Amino acid sequence: MNTNLRKLVYVPVLHAREDSRPARNAVHSAAGGQTASVSSGVASRGNNVVSALARDNLPAEAALQALQAGRPQADILHQSPVDEMWAGIAAKIGELNLPWNQVRIYQDGLPVCGNELEIVTRLAKQNSWNHLLILDLLKKGAKLEGTENMDFLIREYDLLNILLMKNSTADLSTVLPTPTEVPTSQRVGTKAGALGAKVEYQAKSRELLKLRDEFILNRVKSTLQEGEVGVIFMGVMHRLDKMLEKDFLISYIIYRLPFRSVGAIYNV
Repeated sequence: MNTNLRKLVYVPVLHAREDSRPARNAVHSAAGGQTASVSSGVASRGNNVVSALARDNLPAEAALQALQAGRPQADILHQSPVDEMWAGIAAKIGELNLPWNQVRIYQDGLPVCGNELEIVTRLAKQNSWNHLLILDLLKKGAKLEGTENMDFLIREYDLLNILLMKNSTADLSTVLPTPTEVPTSQRVGTKAGALGAKVEYQAKSRELLKLRDEFILNRVKSTLQEGEVGVIFMGVMHRLDKMLEKDFLISYIIYRLPFRSVGAIYNV
């Protein structure tokens, strides 16, 4: 093993569905409003965009403070899977006792834009465990790095917006008539049309994910200095860790949730 390799702490995370729209809006704002926001119909269909952490539980900030004060995790949570995952991750990171003034934080969905701290702060105010934890690490002396290519992120969010709109119109198809002369597979307002949109989104998103991972790889390689430790929060769909293995010594922070809890995070 090459002991001269720079060190990374890799944190695979599950992103709840309701976390996606605040992140999209933050990126669009940082980009100067380059893209249109999702339609009001889709926005209402999305229901509460505030993180599920606020539902029937302590707010994430209060829970994080309680963890830091040494209260047992079981006393803090009320079985919310999102709370459970992030409280577990926060506790494990705290146990590492890293030299925080030599740590750089990388976060998926955080563009290189000059407004990185503003984006993290905005999402933390919306009760995002992920971003509250990052702010806490920054207070300890860690440095925040813009991580992703802005153009790739906007393309990803635009694809997701299209999918959400087609799914929204598919819901309307259960109560509105559809012209019979339009083939079923082409009816964007039908379940079949929504399924086709999902398949198309997944294919394009996979290609974009490869480009995103390549950008993040080069970003980490160019910014993490010798003697520093990188902490990377990355969605589980990314394959970035496999790309990093050649140049970095990676340790993982993994908080395993039961399958039923994973389903609860994704509302399935």
